[in-house]
Amino acid sequence: MTALEELVSLMFPAGLLDYFVVTRIFKMATGYQVYFEEKKDVPSPYPAEEYICHGFHDEQLIHDFSLCGKVFDLVIEHRRWKHAEAGKVISREWDLVARGSSLSKGFSFF
Repeated sequence: MTALEELVSLMFPAGLLDYFVVTRIFKMATGYQVYFEEKKDVPSPYPAEEYICHGFHDEQLIHDFSLCGKVFDLVIEHRRWKHAEAGKVISREWDLVARGSSLSKGFSFF
């Protein structure tokens, strides 16, 4: 991991960059909106050679507060994979948002 990647990883929820890449960043009046796209790695224990990327679920918006009083809205794009022969669709289960809110778990516990 480069120094820049490590610094960026400190800004966002732990482990997020293990599964997602930053695709876009927009500056807003009060902060930033950061888009994350799930990597193309097929979830384990499914065999990668049997599944193909099959689009995305609806985007998930997480309101989070991070650096120097700036608001960071995280937009998460979750992937789906489809079995090449059987057609079964799979995806990872993510628990990124605190129940009953649109805040990240880390911020809502604060």
